[in-house]
Amino acid sequence: MIPTPIPTPRERADHIARRRREREQQTGGSTETILFRGQYEQYPTFPVDRNMLIYRLKNGRTSTAQKRYIDDHELADDFFADLESEDAQRAQDLILLAMIAEEGLAEDMEEKGQASCLIVTHDGIVVNGNRRLAAARESRRSDLQQVQCLVLPETATDQEVFLLEVALQMAPDFRALYSWTNVLISLRRGLEEYGVPPRDLAIQMRLSPATPQQVTKLLNVLDVVDAYLDRNCCWGAYYLVENEQRQQAFNTIATLYASRAIPDELKDSYLARAFTMLDNPPSSGRLYDDLRWLGEHLRKVLEEENAEQSPVDAAAGSVRPETGAPASAGESSDPLDELNSHEPSRPRDARLADYHDTERAADLSPSLVARIRRIDSETDDIAEGTRALGLAQKARTSLESIVVDDTVASLRELAGELDRVKSKTEELIIAVARRMAREPNGD
Repeated sequence: MIPTPIPTPRERADHIARRRREREQQTGGSTETILFRGQYEQYPTFPVDRNMLIYRLKNGRTSTAQKRYIDDHELADDFFADLESEDAQRAQDLILLAMIAEEGLAEDMEEKGQASCLIVTHDGIVVNGNRRLAAARESRRSDLQQVQCLVLPETATDQEVFLLEVALQMAPDFRALYSWTNVLISLRRGLEEYGVPPRDLAIQMRLSPATPQQVTKLLNVLDVVDAYLDRNCCWGAYYLVENEQRQQAFNTIATLYASRAIPDELKDSYLARAFTMLDNPPSSGRLYDDLRWLGEHLRKVLEEENAEQSPVDAAAGSVRPETGAPASAGESSDPLDELNSHEPSRPRDARLADYHDTERAADLSPSLVARIRRIDSETDDIAEGTRALGLAQKARTSLESIVVDDTVASLRELAGELDRVKSKTEELIIAVARRMAREPNGD
């Protein structure tokens, strides 16, 4: 349970300082070694009253759970901004208790007691061990009225505290407890809020590869997630997209969106369709394959959709090429006006407005997926045909290079090989003739 009222920062700091002095007067005592400020250091550990500690609300592990709590209870977006708020601390306690209930941590602590120390700031903010503190507060064990703590130096900066937290919580044994969206949120927070250099951030968060480029790549994914949630009027609700299939889909979308495969003038067209498929995934097949094929064949998809615009649609009003939105009555459709415009023209997208409308887009998704798969299959057939032609041309060139003269040995073997080539050639000619008979207009 959260103490009422919550002790002030000064009260917490004074209590911890007093416990530290008591520890210094002891002979021996327990210690803990941690990597802090770039080097391993040994710190004394000592008991602290559990009511003299508060949760660190900027906890990377609970970021999405906090947003869910805000949405479920219709609270202000900055509800968790005030570290000293009793309401926010109580809400964080509920979030942590729900987490430890899933993990069985409360039962484990009740049975075995505290296995490892908490890491806290000089004024009692828990950097690592928030779930353990929540479990201790629920415990009936008398020895958990106080919890063993390692206290960081008073000079520890916000950036240093953040880096320590992610270094400990991104360790292989604990990273599974982080959702993929919480990892990305922590990345952005470290870069934008704490000013951590990208290379340091990559190393501390154990990215693979641990490079600034990987930080940029992952933040691109988060930007795409933000755009998707904004489209659905769910800004910041990352808990809606935490499942593995969504992660694969967003990775695919972000990779294509940032690549040269989709030019700038088509990026909006791609995102609108990709998000439509994400909202209305196909019942069969792999969504991330469809998203990749959409990027590869986007121009062909636009070409076919534009051609299918009915005369009724066209009569209802001209369409702006760049947005798909109806043009106003006063706008000119004179091609010369377009040539004189300073803005570069974009490929026409007659359906863009429909795909931006989430209700209308739902009806378009099945036909869009079918179109993408058909185009990809046709493209594969063309590629296979081109490959076959290339192999035939290569075989002909190789045969033309053969010269039969007095220097040729093993004439009998050569004759046998040429006879096999002849038989295979006749077989292929018959197959081609049958195919051409089925497709008389084909090349």
